[in-house]
Amino acid sequence: MVEILRRLRINTRVLLLAVVGLAVAALLVLTAVGGFRTQLEAGQRSQAAMQLTGEVMEAKFRTADMAGWQTGYAFDFARRGRARCRTPRVSASSSSPRRQPCAPSTRPSARGR
Repeated sequence: MVEILRRLRINTRVLLLAVVGLAVAALLVLTAVGGFRTQLEAGQRSQAAMQLTGEVMEAKFRTADMAGWQTGYAFDFARRGRARCRTPRVSASSSSPRRQPCAPSTRPSARGR
């Protein structure tokens, strides 16, 4: 290999070295572009996953909030009865009936029997 290079003129050797350098530089650029694309796609997938996580957390919160409200209402209904939980009361500050939490029951609970 060295003998072949020695037989070439200096201009040819410099030109060959420049071509090899450009080929290596082109290979590096292509590798960088491929890596950049991969990174860009990973960023987009990560962003979509973060958005989905936010929506799931909101749905989880709303479900827990609704389940808690329903559970509390069911316990009030079981303890105080249907009539006390459905009767709207008139607030002192307004003349329109408004649903308020169930009034405490004066009758003994089923557990005390």
